[in-house]
Amino acid sequence: AVVDWTNKSQRARFAASVAAVQAGDNSAAEELIAAMKPAILQCAKYYGDPRTAMFDELVQAGRVAVWEAAKSYDSSRGASVASHCCNRIRWRIQGEFHKYSRDRVLDNANSLTRIVAKGVPDRRSVSPEEAVVLTERLKAAMRQLDRICNKKTRYVTLRRLRGDKYIDIARDLGVSKAAVHARGQAGLKLLACEPMGATA
Repeated sequence: AVVDWTNKSQRARFAASVAAVQAGDNSAAEELIAAMKPAILQCAKYYGDPRTAMFDELVQAGRVAVWEAAKSYDSSRGASVASHCCNRIRWRIQGEFHKYSRDRVLDNANSLTRIVAKGVPDRRSVSPEEAVVLTERLKAAMRQLDRICNKKTRYVTLRRLRGDKYIDIARDLGVSKAAVHARGQAGLKLLACEPMGATA
């Protein structure tokens, strides 16, 4: 059923649910979660396809957001319970979406080596012999990065080796350009300082 947020008795009931959650009764949030379900589904559909597993994770994030909203609600700030819940839902689902996307990107970082190794020789129009050397260098770089960097730094460095712009990498990871630039510079500096064997 659609919730009429202008109904005083319903607003009073939800306010009581918020007070109960803040007093330690987490089960009291269920009524609020049910009331906010349309908002949760609408926001989840904006970021994800209902046919995917990611959508279920976004919906769950929205449910958690309502509980968080109930815990943090402060009537003295002037916002209604509904408004506070909606803001929290948007913030939490957006964060979950970026985290999910970022994790998928980083989980596929190892497969990027093949793309980098293939792409660099093509753009530079080198001979087959030079292409083999470049490929081996990139493989050695990947092994070295595995040892000295975390996933994010390794991914950013490989993207830079491929020639991608920092702003594009930042967009794919959902972080600032400055953060990506710092990781890329750190990774490239480590590669320059660390020996990579006979192929370096």
